[in-house]
Amino acid sequence: MNIVAVINTFNRVSELRAALDSIESQLRKPDSVIVVDDGSTDGTQVFMEGFTKRCSLPLRYIRKENSGLYPSRNVGLIAAEGDYIAFLDDDDSWRKDHLHRCEQLASKNSQATVVGGFISSDDGDTLVIPGEKYLNDFDRIREANVSLLCRKAKVPDKPFFAPHLSACMLKLSSAKSVMFDESFRLRGDILMVWKLGALGDVVLEEKVHADTKILPESLSSGIDQDACPKKFSKQRAVASHCQFRVIEQTIAGRPSSLVPDLASEATSELCSASTHYAKSGEFVNGLTLAFKVLAFGPLSRSLPLCAKLMTAAVFYAVRARFQNC
Repeated sequence: MNIVAVINTFNRVSELRAALDSIESQLRKPDSVIVVDDGSTDGTQVFMEGFTKRCSLPLRYIRKENSGLYPSRNVGLIAAEGDYIAFLDDDDSWRKDHLHRCEQLASKNSQATVVGGFISSDDGDTLVIPGEKYLNDFDRIREANVSLLCRKAKVPDKPFFAPHLSACMLKLSSAKSVMFDESFRLRGDILMVWKLGALGDVVLEEKVHADTKILPESLSSGIDQDACPKKFSKQRAVASHCQFRVIEQTIAGRPSSLVPDLASEATSELCSASTHYAKSGEFVNGLTLAFKVLAFGPLSRSLPLCAKLMTAAVFYAVRARFQNC
């Protein structure tokens, strides 16, 4: 089994070394490593030139113009050659047995397109896991000393848990047939896993495979709500809007009555995005997404909700004008 490890990085040279060290420290070494630098300006290129010379593994460093995470993910995906690809974010690190355990899972589950486990929060001990409703599509299986979550291949008809890419491994041929949607700023990893879940099984251990850090510049968790309420709301709006787009693509024109769980989740994300856009001062975006609610569910429910969101959008937009950050 040939496994390729891929790191996408941008202006995090201080974090990148730890990520690379965790790759070199694997009990089961990757057969090759690719680092895709999205136009860093903080000395990453100089660091990588030196690291490549002394790295104990075959390593390819690719530097490109800045274009965002998902175009960079695709550069690594296209460059990879092998059977499986394991992504690692530049601010995350793998537990020593990550690839070893992934290889075991893949060997025992040949139909799986995604194998792996969970990622821990910043304290190193707490699993980052979803609510139970996102596990309804999985069967729990007890095997040896670990509990497995197994989802059989099917087109999603309800939201399901997508493991953090730093904590899993993807079948390379399947991932190349899907590719990352480069129009996304966030949540593109979830869309990738959901698409792979239609092509093959998803098999996860209820065990920590990787560790993540919460950094001040993080797109998903790095803004203080009390210090910068408008920036925080914009961040939340973008995240919810992107998650709505994941669900919208997954519904793929099916009537809401056939996929009620997805339709309900789409409505929830629209409500969140609309409200937070308005709170951030982006009134037009707030109103636009409020109107989209009408496409999901019966008008008897969606019309009053749309009116409520429009009223809230006006209120929050006016309030946002008097906030400085």
